[in-house]
Amino acid sequence: MKSFFVEMQVALFNRRARKNAPQVLESLGIKRGDVVGDIGSGGGYYTIEFAERVGSTGRVFAVDTNEKFLESVSRRVRGKGIGNVVTVPGDESGKTLPVESCDLLFLRNVFHHISDPVPFFRNMKSSLKRGGRVAILEWRPRGERSLIGLSGHCTEESRICEVMAEAGFSQLKRFSFLPAQSFNLFLS
Repeated sequence: MKSFFVEMQVALFNRRARKNAPQVLESLGIKRGDVVGDIGSGGGYYTIEFAERVGSTGRVFAVDTNEKFLESVSRRVRGKGIGNVVTVPGDESGKTLPVESCDLLFLRNVFHHISDPVPFFRNMKSSLKRGGRVAILEWRPRGERSLIGLSGHCTEESRICEVMAEAGFSQLKRFSFLPAQSFNLFLS
């Protein structure tokens, strides 16, 4: 029964992720041979999209704290014959990826789950190659009466920018095409 609920969550996450995905993917400028860390990979929608974009010479690290989600991602990539995805159990330290391994770290609706974000991003910085980038998409607060607001699954964009600056990143670009989410790209 548990796997049924996990697969239902995965389906929900992936359905949400598809919305605006072409614009998000285009904005990231991912190239063949790139290495991407999908932090909080959830259902794996973006993991698979990244894997196809980076090609066989690239790699994608699917990082999540939920082992069941990682198992689901593994099954999906095997089923599609994708061989450039590595699943990685995540934790609160931000030290889960190899040093200087990634061109891009991607976090979609994850920021609000990070209990101590400044040290987390300082640690994540070590996994970026020189000139590496961090993309953060996060739900915007929409009032206390919204489900997202009530559950705390959102972060003010200004707070994200403050944290990233304190962690040693500079804002590279801000995108405004997502109606309910902020989308910022940071440079290490």
